[in-house]
Amino acid sequence: MKTDSEHVLWCLESGNYRLTAHAKQRALERGIEPADIRTLGQTGIVFLERDSKKFLIKGSDFSGDSLTLVAVLEFDVLIITLF
Repeated sequence: MKTDSEHVLWCLESGNYRLTAHAKQRALERGIEPADIRTLGQTGIVFLERDSKKFLIKGSDFSGDSLTLVAVLEFDVLIITLF
């Protein structure tokens, strides 16, 4: 069985995620593509925010640049809330 951190990274890498409207807007503004999110699933480190169900994921995008996002798990689907 996967840990929450492993599941979060798997969701990013496999595309098992959804973006909130805010996250979609920020992704467009910052030029973040699906390949960048998949790469974060391979390179990321997951932190659970204290007293919260939010995950902070830090790693690299497809180009090797730093990428950080905030997400929550809902029914085994990762919901990306903020870039």
